[in-house]
Amino acid sequence: MKKILLVEDSGTNRKLYGQLLTSLGYFPILAGNGLRGLNTYEDNPDIACIITDCQMPEMDGPTMVNTLRTNHGKDVPVLVYSSFQSVKDVGELLDRGATAFLPYPLTREILKEYLERYL
Repeated sequence: MKKILLVEDSGTNRKLYGQLLTSLGYFPILAGNGLRGLNTYEDNPDIACIITDCQMPEMDGPTMVNTLRTNHGKDVPVLVYSSFQSVKDVGELLDRGATAFLPYPLTREILKEYLERYL
């Protein structure tokens, strides 16, 4: 069972998306912000993919992507989502090393499609 790191500051969304990942046959590992997500990835190098929100306290998604790519390269796919990003922001996220930008809100179908594409 592949491990998926889900980084989301909303407890409600974290629980919901974690359940969706489980229903798709993945093992979700949950983190509440980018700093915790980065530390969790460093402690679990067998994580197959990271899914992260953009706007979070302590360390946001774009900063986490930058730090992850600087420290760990581009081996792990990073899928980013947000309801507040402009086209320019999405382009910058992809330039910083995000693998893809997911439509929001996340649904089972969206998660399935993107995880199958990048894993």
